Amino acid sequence: MLAHGGARAPERNSKPFDLDDAAYKIEHFLKDFLSHYTQNLKGDRVSIQNHLDRVSFECRLVPDTCKGPYYNLIGYLYSLLGKSDKAEKCYNSALKLNPDDTVSLANKARNHIGGGDVEKAYPVLRKLKEISNKTTNTPGAHPLSLAQSSMAYAHEKLGLSCSALRLYEAALQTDPFNFTSYLGKAEVLLKLSQHVGRSHRVAMLERAIKSVRLFITEHNVMNLGDKARVSPLPRSDKGVNHIQAVVILMQLLNERSRVTRSSYTVEAYEYIGLLLSQFGEDPYILYTIGTEKRNMGELEESLLLLQKAVNCQELGIVYHSYAQTMLRLERDKHEERQEVRKSASQQKSREDIGEAEGETGESRKRKNASSKGEKSHAVAFEGDDELKRAYIEVVKLLKHALTLCRGHSVAISMELGGIYASLNRKGDAEAQYLKVSESSDQLSRAIAYRKLGLYLLKTHDMEKAEDIIEKAIALKDVDRNNEDSIKELQNAAELLGNYFASESNGKSKYWSDKAIELNPENLVDEIQAKTSKSSKEKRKKYRLRLCVDTTASWATFAWWEMLHWSQGLYHDF
Repeated sequence: MLAHGGARAPERNSKPFDLDDAAYKIEHFLKDFLSHYTQNLKGDRVSIQNHLDRVSFECRLVPDTCKGPYYNLIGYLYSLLGKSDKAEKCYNSALKLNPDDTVSLANKARNHIGGGDVEKAYPVLRKLKEISNKTTNTPGAHPLSLAQSSMAYAHEKLGLSCSALRLYEAALQTDPFNFTSYLGKAEVLLKLSQHVGRSHRVAMLERAIKSVRLFITEHNVMNLGDKARVSPLPRSDKGVNHIQAVVILMQLLNERSRVTRSSYTVEAYEYIGLLLSQFGEDPYILYTIGTEKRNMGELEESLLLLQKAVNCQELGIVYHSYAQTMLRLERDKHEERQEVRKSASQQKSREDIGEAEGETGESRKRKNASSKGEKSHAVAFEGDDELKRAYIEVVKLLKHALTLCRGHSVAISMELGGIYASLNRKGDAEAQYLKVSESSDQLSRAIAYRKLGLYLLKTHDMEKAEDIIEKAIALKDVDRNNEDSIKELQNAAELLGNYFASESNGKSKYWSDKAIELNPENLVDEIQAKTSKSSKEKRKKYRLRLCVDTTASWATFAWWEMLHWSQGLYHDF
C-alpha cells in the first residue's frame, strides 16, 4: 500500500512478534520513564492543573477508539493532584479500550499502592505479568510499542518534544504497525520545526506530512470506500472520523507554505472549510482554526472565530490567542495610519516648498522646525493614542488569560513582557520576563533573557543588561538554529563592548570577544577594516599576527561548537 509522496506502508504478514523478553523490557521501560515523568511534575500543582485543562479540552474531539493515551494522561494528572477516585475512572476508561494497556495498568497499580490499598494492586500486577508472559502478539498491538507511544504522547503534551519524538521512533521500531505513532510523530515534528533553520524546517515538515498521510492511509480517515486514500476529505455526505488528523495535516500544509513563501494550498483551505462546516460550533475547532487564520494573515476572520470560542468556553489558551490576534490587527492599523500621516506630511512639505519664496528666512526656519516636531511626534508610540488604548485592552485580556491559567503560563507572561516594554512600563516588563526565566524549559528561559537584555539595552540600563545578556548567551545553544536570535545577541555584545570602551577593566575586550564567538565572520571584517589603507606588505604582516594571536581561540571555539552540536537538542536530525 502506497501513501502520498511514495511512502510505503509496512507489508503485513502473519509472523507474530517474539515477546520472550517482554517482561523485562516493559518493567524496565515503565520504571525508567514513568519515574522520570513523575519527578518532572511533582510539587507544581498549578502547572499540572493547566496541563489537565488543556488535555481535557482536546480530548473531546478525539475518536473514542483513540482516547486511550488521553485517558491515561488525564488519570495520571489527577493522581498527582491527589484525586485518586477520578484517576481510577480514567484508567478504567483507557483499559476498556485496550485491556492490555501496560501504562494504564502500571499507573492504576501505583494509584492503589499510593492510596494504601495494596490488595487492589495485586490483580493489576498479575495482569501485567500475564501480558509480559505472552509469546505472540497481533501486529499493531505490541504492548511495549503501545507503552512507548502512550508515554510519547504524554511527553509531547507536557512540552518535552524531543523526548516525545525519540519515544515515537522507538515505538515504530518496536512495532511498525503502531500507526497511531505516525500521527503523534507528525505533530511533534510540526512543533520542533519552529526551532530550526529554514532548510532543516522544510525537510522536517516534509517528513511530518508523509507521516500523517501514512496514518490517514492506514486508518482510512474519512475514507468511505474500498480504495485507500491519502486525503482525509469525505466522500458524499459522510463525515470525519479523526478530526485531529485533519487539523494536523492542515497545519503542516500551511506551515510549509509559509516557510517556502508560496501560496496556501487549495487542499488546506478545503480542510478548513470541512472542519468549520461540520464542527463550527465547537470551541476547540473555533480556537484551532481562528489561530491558524491569524497565522495565515486573515485577521478579521480570525478575530470573529476566536471571539466565538471565547463566548463558548473561558480558557486561558483561547483568551491568549484572541489577544494575540487583536494585537496584530491593531499593529496593522497603526502601520496604515502611519502611511497616511507620512503621505500627508510629504504633501505638506511639497506645498511648503511652493510657498517658501514669499517667506523670510526666520519664518521659514520656524515653520521647518514645527514640521519636524510634528513628524517625530507622529511616528512615536505616544503619538498614536489608538494604538496605546489597544495595547492597554490587550493587557487586560492577557491578564485575564493568565488568571484562567492560575497565574502560570510561559507564553502569556512572555507576551505581557513585550507589551509592557512597548508601553515603557519597565518594572512590569522585567517582572514578566524574569517570571519566564524561572521556567524549567531552557528555550523559554533563553528567549526571556534575550528579550529582557535587549530591552534593558534600549533603556540604557547597561549594568543590569550586562548580566542578563550574559545569561542569554550561556543558553544560546538551545536556540542556535535561529539566525535572528544569534544576530540579536551579537549586536547586544557589540553594544556592550562599545559602551565599556572608555573603561580599562577589560570589559570592552570581553564583550568584543563574545561578539566574535557569536559570529566568527567578524574576524574577517576586522582584518579588512584595519588594513584597508595599508600596503600589501603591511596587510600580510597584520594577517599573520592576527592568525598567530587567534589560532588558539579559533581551535577552542571550533572544538566547543562541534561538542555542543553533537550533544545538542536536535542531534537526531
